[in-house]
Amino acid sequence: WNPQFTINQQAATLWYHPHLMGKTAEQVYKGLAGLFIIEDEISDSLPIPKEYGINDIPLIFQDREFYNNGTFSYRPNMPDIQHGYFGNVMLVNGSKEPEFAVTEKIIRFRILNGSNSTVMRYYFESGIVFYQIATDGGFLEKPVPLTEVVLSPGERAEILVDFSQI
Repeated sequence: WNPQFTINQQAATLWYHPHLMGKTAEQVYKGLAGLFIIEDEISDSLPIPKEYGINDIPLIFQDREFYNNGTFSYRPNMPDIQHGYFGNVMLVNGSKEPEFAVTEKIIRFRILNGSNSTVMRYYFESGIVFYQIATDGGFLEKPVPLTEVVLSPGERAEILVDFSQI
């Protein structure tokens, strides 16, 4: 099976996931989701970081619970089905406690709250200001200075961080 399709829209950080009736939450929880990074002529012309993995970094945050053998524990009860299933381990890009060595002055982070239920606050403990440049709908009209951004499950934000101020 080799699916092919064309995404025809403005630049944005999107995510894909299934919509199988009654199974979406479980399939997303077990990893059937990911990012589509769409670029266009406008995004290509902007003076923002564009080197994937160097200064343009996707960050998918997900809270998960594990069995002792390391497999995902997904056993929702009725309150979980009604209000959402929460994990007790935070994963970033599928890893627990990952590290990233900053080698560039300005970093663009493409953040996805990939959790099933958890609303997440993203900020730096130092309180530095960063600039949100995009949402799940694409680029903002102008960068917005923030010290935190709050994302519900499925929401995305792109931010620029100047690490020379840390």
